[in-house]
Formats: sequence, C-alpha cells, structure tokens
Amino acid sequence: MITYISGGCIGIFGYPLLTTATDFATQTTFPVGEATAGGILLFGGQFLGVILVVIFSNFFDGESIILTRVLNSILILMFVISLIFLFKMKEILRRNEYERLKID
Repeated sequence: MITYISGGCIGIFGYPLLTTATDFATQTTFPVGEATAGGILLFGGQFLGVILVVIFSNFFDGESIILTRVLNSILILMFVISLIFLFKMKEILRRNEYERLKID
C-alpha cells in the first residue's frame, strides 16, 4: 500500500517540476538547442524509469515486507540524492545572459 501512495505522490508532485526542470536545462545548456536539451532530459528520465522497473520487477515478489521496505528505501535514497544535487547546483542562466547582452 505504501508503494502505491509513494508512487502517487511522486507522480502528483513530480510532474509539475518537469516543465521547470526542462526550462532550467535549456537555460544552463545554452549553445545547445532547446529541443535537444529537453529531449535528452526526457530520454534520460524514461531510460532510468525503464531500468528501475526491470530491476525492481525481478526482485519484487509482493510477499516479502522486508524486500518491499528495501526497495522503497532505495527509491527514497535516490530521491534524496537528486535533491542534494538540485540544491548544490549553481544557477547559471546562460540563455538569459546572452539575451540580455544581445539587447544591450
């Protein structure tokens, strides 16, 4: 049950961040086109999701509570690591700087 709740919360609260993350990726990787940066970001997320589904479906049997807790702990750990990377990343908006210099 907790797996469904945590998966639902990630879906509900993670989806609005998708547009923000895509915009941030296009800002920080300025010489690269917007579609390329967004496409690579979406591909990476889908690829990681497929890998996690394949790996976790091989280990998850639905009966073991301990294994369920271990898999949920792995997902929570991955989420915390991504939050650490997010907060440690410096905000360098290259596209905004270029457009500001272009206007001046």
